[in-house]
Amino acid sequence: MKRSSIHAISIFLLLFLIGSSLIFLQGTSQLNKGSSYLPIILAALFLASTITVIYVIVTKNYHNKALNKVAYLDSVTGTGNYNKFKIDAQALLKNNKTREYAIVYLDISKFSYINDTFGYSAGDIILAQVAKEMELEMKESECSARISADNFVCLVEYESENSLLQRCEQFHHQCDQQLSQINSQFKIQFACSIYKVSPGETDIPSMVGKAEIAYKTIGDIHKASAVFYDDRIQNEYLQKKKLESAMSSSLDNNDFLVYLQPKIDLASKEIVGTEALSRWQHPTEGLIMPDQFISLFESNGFILELDFYIYEKVCQLLRKWLDAGEAVMPISVNVSKAHLANQQFGSQLKALIEQYRISPNLLELELTESILFHDVEAAVSMILDLKNLGFSILIDDFGSGYSSLNLLKDLTVDVLKLDKEFFRKDGMMEKDKIIVDGIIRIAKDLNLKILSEGVETQDQVDFLIEAGCHYVQGYFFAKPMPVEVFEALVGYQ
Repeated sequence: MKRSSIHAISIFLLLFLIGSSLIFLQGTSQLNKGSSYLPIILAALFLASTITVIYVIVTKNYHNKALNKVAYLDSVTGTGNYNKFKIDAQALLKNNKTREYAIVYLDISKFSYINDTFGYSAGDIILAQVAKEMELEMKESECSARISADNFVCLVEYESENSLLQRCEQFHHQCDQQLSQINSQFKIQFACSIYKVSPGETDIPSMVGKAEIAYKTIGDIHKASAVFYDDRIQNEYLQKKKLESAMSSSLDNNDFLVYLQPKIDLASKEIVGTEALSRWQHPTEGLIMPDQFISLFESNGFILELDFYIYEKVCQLLRKWLDAGEAVMPISVNVSKAHLANQQFGSQLKALIEQYRISPNLLELELTESILFHDVEAAVSMILDLKNLGFSILIDDFGSGYSSLNLLKDLTVDVLKLDKEFFRKDGMMEKDKIIVDGIIRIAKDLNLKILSEGVETQDQVDFLIEAGCHYVQGYFFAKPMPVEVFEALVGYQ
């Protein structure tokens, strides 16, 4: 019933009750005069009471429907929301205990790109269409909902993992077809994670949470992907949470350590510089290597704090050596792609070296090759800004799979660090040698220095000397080491 109808009934009842009251008063007056209006008055009061009861029931039903609409309907898609899904899914599991069920958590990949390109109204159209197609796809014994933003969830029956994957692919194809009829440019990809429901399980939020945990392991994808939740994923998730819970306090307690790995001049065989690498002396886990926490910190943003922590430790170390009168060699530090979004990065670095009275040529900056293709314009601008401030720039992991030699002409960098994958423990392949030799020749023509990392054998050293490589890093010469070990190696007091 519409709100206007409710208002009309309210006005009618109000007028009726006023009229009934007048009749009642008149009837009372007549009674005092001996008249017999009592049956009429009682009938009027009965009718008024009846209509009042009807009015209360009608308005209560109206408000209940309104509350249910708010509580159980998704305002964007017009289909059932997550609250309704939890109720329906729990009932289905309780009433179909012998059937095999799975929770499928589905995400529209790169949905922010759709909003940015076509606008939020177009994004809402896509969300509504996906929700509609998902609802149509559900059998009577299944249910679905949009859980948040561009994330959907459904409870489905299945026979095998392959049948689940095939159904996900079929649903993606079905959505593609329907969306192309709305707008041929509406192209979407799904990433989905699947949790197979164990017998007797009915805790919907817990199961959806496990499917979401599995989804987070998919990472940065550019095509449809699917992953099943298992114990390995759960253990990795718990380990990740353990590390995240301790990272801030560890930074405050100086639990992150600087290790140094020497850089060797191939012509003189002398140490001419070093690279600062982080290690985590975790309070309960012991010494943790960077491959166990760097990617985590890059994904949660903590890398910004860790990087500047390392930068300051390196500046303190350089100041210590300078004050001791040592022949200080430069230290290179790694720059995460997360810094690209910070237009003040250069000025913050400048303020840091000025605080410790360090010349910018003593703090070399290593940017991974992938940064150049994360945002080319921002990367080129950052490099130019840093060069203007006097910093030396190294491109790390060059040749790791993203490189464009054509881009080198636009970069004002000083050193290319060849990716360690070129230098295999079991010997370099002929194709590796051809590529490395070609990169070195091009770099020389562009007045760039070449540093090869991951060098572990004499054969690799001999090849690089013949190819004209300038510097090397690797276990053949020295592993990353604590600061005091490095100081002893180079003769610093």
